[in-house]
Amino acid sequence: MKMVHICGLSAVGKNYLIKRFVGVKDKADPSRSKHEQYLLNRFEIGNRFDIVGPESPKRGITIEDVKEKVDKCVEENQCDTLIHHWQSSSMCLFDYAKNNLPEYEQKTFIIWLDPLKHLTNAVIYRPGDTYKHWSVYHLKTKFLKLTRDVLFTLKSVHGETEESTSKAIDIDIIPEQLNRFNAEVVTLAASRNYQTDLQLYTTVDPESLRMILNDAVYVPKKK
Repeated sequence: MKMVHICGLSAVGKNYLIKRFVGVKDKADPSRSKHEQYLLNRFEIGNRFDIVGPESPKRGITIEDVKEKVDKCVEENQCDTLIHHWQSSSMCLFDYAKNNLPEYEQKTFIIWLDPLKHLTNAVIYRPGDTYKHWSVYHLKTKFLKLTRDVLFTLKSVHGETEESTSKAIDIDIIPEQLNRFNAEVVTLAASRNYQTDLQLYTTVDPESLRMILNDAVYVPKKK
């Protein structure tokens, strides 16, 4: 049994991916398309699964509600995989699963998009004031913080935290440390095609991930 954490910044594609899982949840194996089965395999999701989260104050869903659904899924024993639709406010589910579901393996995926592509997605598909202050540099620093926060949480859950805060984690050790705690950063290898609706994900290799994270430390000069 497994809990799969799907993590990522806002507008990075978490909702779209989760909706794809929702779409195949009640389909029998033979009726799933090859791409649907690919997504399940790629994110290590078994045939019987359910989705927990996201925690959402706007929709009246608290973190306690999310925990209750986790407990209900486990008690009813109707799934072999729990998909955690991550939000920063639901980071505590890592620890909750470790303490309450010791038989569950935990796997973490952090979705990354090229910052320029990410910024375009936010501006085009999510109009309003929420994203108008975003910039490429802003997204780079937010991704670095997210990655450090997730790793810090994973290390804390396993009682192996040497650092006092997530910000103290050395960037250069992050790729190997993520791998050690069964976590990986993935990105779209092929962008969404509106004719085929195809999405392919690839793992960001350690050296590339180090470059991405170190790039966030560079502060652009103000003109």
